[in-house]
Amino acid sequence: MTAADHLHLEIVTPDGLFLKSPVDMVEFPSREGELGILLGHIPMMVDVSAGELRVLRNGGVDYFAVAGGFAVITPTLVRILATFASTGEMESNIESACQRARQAMESAATEPPEIIAVELLDLKSELIRLAKQRTRR
Repeated sequence: MTAADHLHLEIVTPDGLFLKSPVDMVEFPSREGELGILLGHIPMMVDVSAGELRVLRNGGVDYFAVAGGFAVITPTLVRILATFASTGEMESNIESACQRARQAMESAATEPPEIIAVELLDLKSELIRLAKQRTRR
């Protein structure tokens, strides 16, 4: 298959380009309901509602979370301008970092300050790594 055989997807957030990929189909929530976009779709512009965006490509499905925005659709391109976009893996990593922060706060009363400082530095490093990962997508 050539590039002309695929729909092209771009997801752009205020942080920059989140995803650019050839895809077979894109499904996302809109004010009008769930939309499924294939190659050759009629041109349109729609609101994107907060929810799950599904990308079908290479025989698999990738899931992303979007927090609203709008989509510009042409026969060969879907460009989604979202206020926020995330992968499930990123959400899991962020939740794990938050859980470690909660545990550090709970142990603050019993742990020496030096131990807490090291845990907080580790947590800060992890959050910076996640932020860099998010901006590279």
